[in-house]
Amino acid sequence: GNEPPDSGTYEDHGIQLTVVCGNVPVVQVEQHSVFYTNASWLLQAVTEAECKADKLYDYVSDRLVKKECQDLGFDYEELSIAALRSNPEIVAVGTNGKRSVMLALCIACALFSEHAGEALAKGVQESYHSLMEPMRDVLQAAWRRYSKGSSREEDRGGRRGGSRGGRSEPRPDRSRGRERAPKSSYERKEPVRGSSKSKHVDSDAVLDDFFASRGHS
Repeated sequence: GNEPPDSGTYEDHGIQLTVVCGNVPVVQVEQHSVFYTNASWLLQAVTEAECKADKLYDYVSDRLVKKECQDLGFDYEELSIAALRSNPEIVAVGTNGKRSVMLALCIACALFSEHAGEALAKGVQESYHSLMEPMRDVLQAAWRRYSKGSSREEDRGGRRGGSRGGRSEPRPDRSRGRERAPKSSYERKEPVRGSSKSKHVDSDAVLDDFFASRGHS
């Protein structure tokens, strides 16, 4: 059905999450969160990339995303809007440094295609199994806040025409915490794209299948 999305902010596992423009996750990650030191390789896992995570996206200017964030009370100075390089249709917002940007993009990628969701679940299972439940919870919370069956692209005249403007750097993250290295490296396969091989996620039950039905390896 086309039931209305959840509104309000999701707060659990040390993150705050909301969604703007129908399918743009906006994320804050606290230093105590299990996601804080894992955001980098989670983005590598969902995109199946072996390059550094900060090479997987660009900071962009997006009037509509900016406006909806400001309408929710966010200060523009704390927003880092980013688009995935391999598919600029995938956009997300971090509000407290690059880890929040990476986790937001990870969520956006996993909900963009079943292929990416499966890749993320596989990476988490192999490298950090205790993240399976938190990752599923967060993806389902985001999915419940997505607008189903509507395409925001119709309203996106303000996105990135020829300009790659906007904030060129994320809001500073003063933590000296190091990223946790995954136990296995990720080889680049196929970038996340909306192709026939990359079916869009169409229910949170799909996410539950990815993350709940996988036993311990």
